[in-house]
Amino acid sequence: MIALIRSALGQAATEEAFVAELSSLNPELSEPETRALAEILAPFLRTLPDALAWVVAAARDPHGGRALAFATGSVLHYVVDDDDLLPESTAPLVGLVDDAYLTHAYVAAVHRAFPGLTTPFGYEPPDQRAFDVAAALLPAGVAESLVRTSSSTTEIARALFAGGPRDAGINDAPQLDLRLAEAAQLAG
Repeated sequence: MIALIRSALGQAATEEAFVAELSSLNPELSEPETRALAEILAPFLRTLPDALAWVVAAARDPHGGRALAFATGSVLHYVVDDDDLLPESTAPLVGLVDDAYLTHAYVAAVHRAFPGLTTPFGYEPPDQRAFDVAAALLPAGVAESLVRTSSSTTEIARALFAGGPRDAGINDAPQLDLRLAEAAQLAG
């Protein structure tokens, strides 16, 4: 699947295709402005398959356990949803910018939440300028929301699946840090 996405984006997410799409979305942009945006957004989008491959590999890493599998599933659901914040049906390339932004933000959130994670897949995130340009392109508040979503999804998953890594025995019940005494005190 990732190979198909990589192939499709390699063919579709060219600077020229971005120039054409951006020009059709805002004919008032000058050609140099449109080209400057395209030179940053095309590579930003073409890194999406590597980011997806990284998150899938991370979801399989025993250090992340079920938490990362759960959180990654949520992120992947957003990425494959055609009817997300920027629908691909409206603007095929620009419509993928929010998906790429979320995925790259999720990789950063996973790195923060799971410092011991060791994924064999190499992934080079876009530079800060590319993030800034992509954030500026998105509707107001969307980039910040995607970063918060990435962080909160990771943290919630980590809290929900606090039982440890997935490499424990298959019949081992996770050791949850339940606060029974506190709950009983409130109940009584």
